[in-house]
Amino acid sequence: MMHVYRQLLAAWEAGNEVILASVVQTCGSTYRKVGAEMIVDRSGNCWGQLSGGCLEQDIVERCLQLLHTEKPFQLVEYLRYSTLDPFADDQSGCNGDMRILLTRTDWLQPYRSELERALEQELAISHLIVLDGPAELVGVRAFFIDGCPIHTDRGSEWFIQSLPASGLSGLSTDEKTGAVYYRQQVPPIRKLLLAGAGNDTIPVVRFATAIGYQVHLCDFRSAYLEPNRFAAADVVLHQIGRNRNDWDGLLARFSPHTPFVAMSHHLEYDRLSVEAALQRGLRYIGVLGNKSRLRLFAADILPEQAERIHCPVGLPIGAETPEEIALSIVSQVLSFQNRPGRRQGDGSEAEQTIQRQTNPAERGQPVSQRKGTILG
Repeated sequence: MMHVYRQLLAAWEAGNEVILASVVQTCGSTYRKVGAEMIVDRSGNCWGQLSGGCLEQDIVERCLQLLHTEKPFQLVEYLRYSTLDPFADDQSGCNGDMRILLTRTDWLQPYRSELERALEQELAISHLIVLDGPAELVGVRAFFIDGCPIHTDRGSEWFIQSLPASGLSGLSTDEKTGAVYYRQQVPPIRKLLLAGAGNDTIPVVRFATAIGYQVHLCDFRSAYLEPNRFAAADVVLHQIGRNRNDWDGLLARFSPHTPFVAMSHHLEYDRLSVEAALQRGLRYIGVLGNKSRLRLFAADILPEQAERIHCPVGLPIGAETPEEIALSIVSQVLSFQNRPGRRQGDGSEAEQTIQRQTNPAERGQPVSQRKGTILG
């Protein structure tokens, strides 16, 4: 699964018009939380998922309808938590409310090179749109990279400059104007670094790319770096020699938050890569093998450095086969990166309450039959 915004860039490159669907509020039990996104092109193709499958067809239909209008956005509610009788219909879906914002993306297209560069360099990216308030502000949009405005709709500069330069995804109200706006904080492309490209990395690549990681494979053996060995969509291959300078140069291009796993089955190569990863300050360093193997090349590791090393790498699930070991590795990496406070929507933040604006006549109807509340 490729990052949603890389899919957006690919759709633009193919000449497609695209609608971005974002979860802006939730209440009760919902499949996804605030900040989750999917995109829909003019052919009805979609990337990403906002529910277990019960809302997607309706979302696609609404996106296609929006493409045939001049409106910049639509705001749609799917209400189950606030219905009078949640068991009165076909009992499909979660017992929760979701408010989903559908927005056109054509205004962002002129900045696709800036967006692509910011994604690659792991810069902070966000965009916002005003949904309610003074008539002259409704529909105003802005696009930011590292807190700096790249685009502001003409005539609204004074308003955008008065808002906080950054923030988590969610709805906010400007106290001075009363304008309600939604800010989308674009998540960075998740990257995973592997030292070694042997056969046991193939299932690691398969599992990691399936959940959205861009995998960077490093090895000094050119035969291991044949692209056809890794039938995944988002893999970058690096031939890194058996010297420290090569590793230092490569790791300087990655954030310290990038997880790293040494699994080359070559003692000296693992030693060089782990030393470089420690020096770079990487937060998660996994080492394949047992602790006695680690002590062969890491005897001088300081206690504060040892806290960042996971050896043996992977969750203790009794893994034996390459696929089971790969599953344990990717699961531990994901668990580490998703620990509370690291990711919006992980359950550590208070859910936002949806204002009840449903039509009483629609309560108890299946989600697929509800018209929704469109405020845009």
